[in-house]
Amino acid sequence: MKVLIIDDDEDLRNILAHYLKQEWPDVVVEQFDPLERDMPDASFALGGYDVMILDYMLGRGDGLEWLAAFKRRADCPKILFLTGAGNEIIAVRAIKADTCRGPVQFDKYGNVVGNIYIRKVERKDGRLVNRVIHTYPNVSQFWTYKPEEFLKNPVYSRDFPPYKNLEG
Repeated sequence: MKVLIIDDDEDLRNILAHYLKQEWPDVVVEQFDPLERDMPDASFALGGYDVMILDYMLGRGDGLEWLAAFKRRADCPKILFLTGAGNEIIAVRAIKADTCRGPVQFDKYGNVVGNIYIRKVERKDGRLVNRVIHTYPNVSQFWTYKPEEFLKNPVYSRDFPPYKNLEG
């Protein structure tokens, strides 16, 4: 496993690296100091990392801006976003960051609400590609149903919904 730690606090980077290596002895940890370098551009390959640990307060930059920029990249690894000086507003802003599925948020049940894309496979420049032909915005687990009505029904099983046209 390869981990990238981006934090302006050298001591915190070192502590995180220490505990990661203690838990996973074969882990490779690289540290990035945002006080010494600006946000990594496209020439900085993120795809080689399995996980990125990103701080909110970066000294010279806003971790949420970095998070949004990283999430727009095709080579973005999983990101663990940390803050020791935050609140619910920062958490919501981080959660609403764009993903490969588009912008997502969470409903009161803790499930993702996001865009659903209908795609058509087409040949372009000799390659097969997916082209979005329709977008259903902000779709929840309940689709078009009212959550309260949906949750009144029993959980889907072999017995529900009942099959009216089966012999038995």
